[in-house]
Amino acid sequence: MIMSHSLKRPPASGPLRNALAAAAAFLLAVPFSARAMDYTAPGELVNIGTTRLHVDCRGEGTPTVIIDTGLGESALEWLPVRQRVSHYTRVCLYDRAGYGWSEFGELPRSSSRIANELYLLLRQAGIDGRLVLVGHSYGGMNMQLFARRYPYLIAGMVLVDSSSPDQIGRLTLPHLDSVDSIRPRMMGGLATTEFLAKPMLPAVLDDDGPGMLAALMMSRVYTMRTVANEYLNFKASARQVLRNKGRMPDVPLVVLSRGQPDPGGDRTWAQGNEAQWRLLQAQLARLAPRTAHIVATRSGHAIHTTQPDLVTDAVTMVLDFARAEIPGHEGRRDATLQARTMLPFADAQWISDSLHTSTDVCPFGCDDRVFAIKTARAGHLAGTVEPAWQRVPYDAQSGAAAVVPATP
Repeated sequence: MIMSHSLKRPPASGPLRNALAAAAAFLLAVPFSARAMDYTAPGELVNIGTTRLHVDCRGEGTPTVIIDTGLGESALEWLPVRQRVSHYTRVCLYDRAGYGWSEFGELPRSSSRIANELYLLLRQAGIDGRLVLVGHSYGGMNMQLFARRYPYLIAGMVLVDSSSPDQIGRLTLPHLDSVDSIRPRMMGGLATTEFLAKPMLPAVLDDDGPGMLAALMMSRVYTMRTVANEYLNFKASARQVLRNKGRMPDVPLVVLSRGQPDPGGDRTWAQGNEAQWRLLQAQLARLAPRTAHIVATRSGHAIHTTQPDLVTDAVTMVLDFARAEIPGHEGRRDATLQARTMLPFADAQWISDSLHTSTDVCPFGCDDRVFAIKTARAGHLAGTVEPAWQRVPYDAQSGAAAVVPATP
């Protein structure tokens, strides 16, 4: 993934080097066809004309959720989120060109090209209808551009500690002028550089194989070249988003931000860039008229690996709002969609909420100001056509800490 301040990580050492070397020896010793961790694509390879992209969809229902990952991040990191969301609707993980099972793509790798390739992928794969976009870090910036270009396709959005096109000039980023010509070194059979380290995956994935498979796939030379080229074109991508004249669609939007400092950051970062990052996240929460800004209090940049349940709650809440607005869903009373539990939004702090205050109905029997305060911590009932709320206790401290809802 792209860390908000730097992609450059120290080379693996000690236990990590030994683990990678042992894993590589195992992978090289076992016949390819017999490996539990082979390169067999779990989804579909779709020809978009310039390359073939891999997409893997699970679950049923509409709207479809499509996930774009961070820069240098394996889509396998998102398996826990996809598994949870697939209980509610169809959810698709795709590998950008050069990642995972997708083939190497045309250069330069910028948000404009990536958004165009995603559009072609959706058309060629027959993924039609309205979409809920989920984007993490750099993937969030790609999704912002995609939404501006194709607003008629968008039913909702979730930005997970997303990059902002306005961060250029406001955050300290390293100069990696020579990173596109990286020369990987071999370490126990795995190609490594100081630029790319092992993907950050939940421990449960490592036990089952995807963690090591991700490390192996991300160590390929053409993948590392892709990551490097995306990073070298990060400023160009930001300009493409800023210069796009399309407006963000008026759809439900949740901005999910980290509550812990960037784990790769040093003291200088924590004192400067982290404060700017929080301001940029609040700015993202004003991209659309109806938004909720939520902080994942236990997570750093990789919220999807630390708190996958919280990401799932955010996506499911957006699905509820989206379904209430999509033609064909009005008045639908599908028992399977209503047999859900209250979304807990555990270990989360609601910063602002104009999603639940966008109507004239106040389930607490209160005015708009009080309603805004109370819904800032209220649970949301998943699986119903209309959003629903629950009464929860509020003490004086929580009421005093509530903030005014975001405005467009």
